[in-house]
Amino acid sequence: MAPIENTGITIALDKLNANGDDLRSTPAMADADRELRASILAHGLLEPLVVHGDAAGMWHVIAGHRRHRALCALAAADEIAQDMPINCVILHDDVNSTEAALAENVVRVAMHPADQVTAFKRLADAGATSEDIAVRFGLAKVTVEKRLRLAALAPEIMAMYRAGTISLESAQAYATTADVEAQRHVAKQLADEYAGNHAAHLVLSRLQREKLRSDSPLGKFIGDEYRRAGGATEVTLFHDYSTMSDVELAKRLATTKLETIAARLREVGWKWVELVDENRTWNVWQDYREIHAPPAEATEAERAVIEAYHQWDADHAERDWDELSDEEQAEGERLDQARHAAEAAMSKRRRFTPEQMAAAGVLVYLGRSGEAEFKEGLVRKGDPMPGQTADRGAGAAAAPADKPAKPRGYSQALRDNITELRAGVLREVLREQPTLAQDATNFALVLLLFTGHTHSFYPSLPLAIRGEHNPRLPVSGASDELKEWLDDPEWRPPFLSNSLTVGEMFDAYRALSQDAKDAVVSEVCCRLLRSEPNPNNPDTTYNLHAALGAGADWSMRLLRADESVFSVETFWGKLRKDQIVDEARPYLGDEWAERAGAMKKGELAADAARRMRAHAGWLPKGFETPRPEREPATDAAD
Repeated sequence: MAPIENTGITIALDKLNANGDDLRSTPAMADADRELRASILAHGLLEPLVVHGDAAGMWHVIAGHRRHRALCALAAADEIAQDMPINCVILHDDVNSTEAALAENVVRVAMHPADQVTAFKRLADAGATSEDIAVRFGLAKVTVEKRLRLAALAPEIMAMYRAGTISLESAQAYATTADVEAQRHVAKQLADEYAGNHAAHLVLSRLQREKLRSDSPLGKFIGDEYRRAGGATEVTLFHDYSTMSDVELAKRLATTKLETIAARLREVGWKWVELVDENRTWNVWQDYREIHAPPAEATEAERAVIEAYHQWDADHAERDWDELSDEEQAEGERLDQARHAAEAAMSKRRRFTPEQMAAAGVLVYLGRSGEAEFKEGLVRKGDPMPGQTADRGAGAAAAPADKPAKPRGYSQALRDNITELRAGVLREVLREQPTLAQDATNFALVLLLFTGHTHSFYPSLPLAIRGEHNPRLPVSGASDELKEWLDDPEWRPPFLSNSLTVGEMFDAYRALSQDAKDAVVSEVCCRLLRSEPNPNNPDTTYNLHAALGAGADWSMRLLRADESVFSVETFWGKLRKDQIVDEARPYLGDEWAERAGAMKKGELAADAARRMRAHAGWLPKGFETPRPEREPATDAAD
């Protein structure tokens, strides 16, 4: 079939009419219309209008309504002539006008932004400024700068953008730095670690790891000082912040500014002022006792407002809120708001007394808003409260001078090591009992879903539903015998793969044999198992050990493991001499304890480890667990 040939013609703008049949019922954005008008002014009408004539000699626009409206707007603004000749194409009589309008809009392919980047770079290389390009194409200057910045992308990253492998947002994130090698390094990291996920937030976090954002709390706090000190910044163009390259300078400036604030606080009479990180402030009661400034005296107006509210409350105390009329409820709300405003004003006027300030101090820290914040009225534990003497707290008895210091407990690292090794026994038994493992996992999910979390009246199973809640801790000093109880860090479910979708992985899991599924679920349960020092404490966790049953023989395995766990390498050698003596004295007697004082630390640890194996019932405090009945061994050397 021969192609239909439409006729080209030039028609005066004032002879063209919209036919009222614009297929674009959704209007274009205002920015797009502005860009179109700027393009027509700079380059002329690059694409003719499609028109159809009538018997009266008038011409009607069939396709190109946005261009026609842009031309009319330019004429109304006297930027072009009212009768400017316009290039048009007369639609052939055999062509349906609606079909032609649809074809013109649907068949058109928009330019890829990467092509626009290349085009803008050619103009810039030819001498055009960002302002020139922005004016000629009706774009904001920052938009042109963003496109030109994308031209500095590493070629392979630009290729990924063209191919649709990464989004425009991700491409812009890479372009926040002009360092092409840094771009390549991050792209390789994300390809290796995140299976090619180049999400913008991941790109930014890697590129800006060694930099400081200007909109961060520290950046806001020292913004002006940083600029005055000559700190280097890099504008990102794509976000409302820049990056500060000299992080050490920024930290020094912040510390200096906070120290200046602290100095002023010391001058007004606080006993001490300390600069801390914000993370130190959420549990200050662990190291401090808090005192409060005395209430401020109410003004006559504040007292009247508060009394009026309490009188209204007393007058309506016998009735429920829903029984009050709209007018009574409105009056109650008004008085309550006035009371809160009065109490807030009084709270702002609270001031610590000189006596309180002489006994307490202030923590100064940088808050999340970028402002210096304070926690005032903190008394260090061990210091006297206001009004108490330094020698004795109120009502406290003086400690005897000859009372020996209480030995410190085991280090947390030692407790973690032993706990992790002994928990391996329970994991091994759970792997042998997949039904119990499945029941425990499913029940933990039910408990979490329907109770929100654990409560004192709902002791929890010792399972952490998410792996990061129960990280595996490194175990030092583990012998080959002990390593059999530790999990394989490289283990992964056999059906998980970065190359598969979730649906494909689920299908692969369903295709496993029942034994293989049981093994996976048991392993998952073991990976979720929290390592509890004392699994029999009913106040913290349900005794999952007891649920294993006698047939599991887990107690005997635990006993066998403990013979290696509580060895010189893992336990006795990591205690102080006084702790070794304190642990063994009840079993080995005072005579041994006195001889132990003359031994060297290594000799004492080895002797205690050897002798204490004869006492099967001994376990360190906090590691008690039910034991099978068995005759204790005797120490032939004693």
